[in-house]
Amino acid sequence: MTRVEPVRADTPLAAFDTARGRYGWLPNTIRVMARGTNAADLYLAAGEFNARGTVLPLARERIAIHVAETNGCEYCRTAHTLAARAVARTADADHRDVEAQVEFAARMLHTRGQLSDADLDDARTAGIDAQTMIDVAAVIAENMLGNLINNLARTELDPMLRQRATREEIA
Repeated sequence: MTRVEPVRADTPLAAFDTARGRYGWLPNTIRVMARGTNAADLYLAAGEFNARGTVLPLARERIAIHVAETNGCEYCRTAHTLAARAVARTADADHRDVEAQVEFAARMLHTRGQLSDADLDDARTAGIDAQTMIDVAAVIAENMLGNLINNLARTELDPMLRQRATREEIA
């Protein structure tokens, strides 16, 4: 049961318009985030900025899954697993680059950014430059925000996501 009541979907909010434009619908997570002063806007802006960064689309989704699993956020794990599957069907990125970014993100998350010199050397050897390292941190931060809010609220999985997750045997 949701512990934070989502804002009504018919409430006229710019964040709702942004979410509908980006996703084609209004996810419960955005409705819950809208209870805060700026959380929905912050989350949506972070996603927009991160989409323009150097982290590959499939890597962003896989990082989101890893962050959600680390934080025990079922809403985000399910939503991003579905998104990753959709992105994977159209992704043309080099699989090694995706793996390198995801592995670097996992190490950064596990160490809370306190990476060793050897970790950084390994990342550089895998082709991850300083710009991508910072962009990976931004992707982690975006997803931490979503995880914290959804765990706090126990956001209910949207019926559409629940149906897709059941169909794809995720939930």
